[in-house]
Amino acid sequence: MKDSPKTDSWDASQPRRAVAISFIVALVFGAIVFYPYVDGFLSTHPLWERLLAAIPVAAGLALATRELRHSGEANELRAEANRFRAEQTSLMQKTHDLQERMQQLQENIEKNLTKVRLFARVWMDDGLTLKVSNLSDFDLWINQVELVVTEAEIVQPGRRTLGGATRLSQGKTEDGYKLYDAMVVLNGNRKESIDMQFHVNVIAVGLTGQPVTIKSPDYQVTWGPGKTRELKTLKW
Repeated sequence: MKDSPKTDSWDASQPRRAVAISFIVALVFGAIVFYPYVDGFLSTHPLWERLLAAIPVAAGLALATRELRHSGEANELRAEANRFRAEQTSLMQKTHDLQERMQQLQENIEKNLTKVRLFARVWMDDGLTLKVSNLSDFDLWINQVELVVTEAEIVQPGRRTLGGATRLSQGKTEDGYKLYDAMVVLNGNRKESIDMQFHVNVIAVGLTGQPVTIKSPDYQVTWGPGKTRELKTLKW
């Protein structure tokens, strides 16, 4: 098996080792310099004296350069670690946002699946006909269908129940409500002339078990001698 390539590592013990080596080298050079024979030789040969004096300085510079280089590498490693932590934090935030988005989508799907789609509309043909249609994806239980008169020419506004306590199957429409008869009663039992504004409330229960109130558009109906027989939609 081939030996793994050597790497230029720099652990925490190397600075201490370098200081110790520098101290030993300084002692050796100090002993050489203060030895009488060597001292006499160096005094007559200043070039050698300057050379010996420069060796510790060069060694110190080399050690300082090496230390600075490894310090720069350590700073780069710390900066890279900080970038990794920032990326990890960003990924965690994105994951959290995606989880919240998925939860919101799931809630929206559940709301759409359980949403009550019920329409109440009034038609005028030979008389007045109320049609209640279930366009939900499931059957509905109709608790109550109520006529609400908001303005009237002759009598005060009022309410009257048209039906309820029935099951309305998915995709079906019911039109057997006695809307005109209820208007006549609220009109003081006067059939000859009707002029009133009204809407219809339908209270139904779907999959959630909570009653939902569906309001029809606002209408105005006029009926009788001297009046145009008309059903007008005031507000959808």
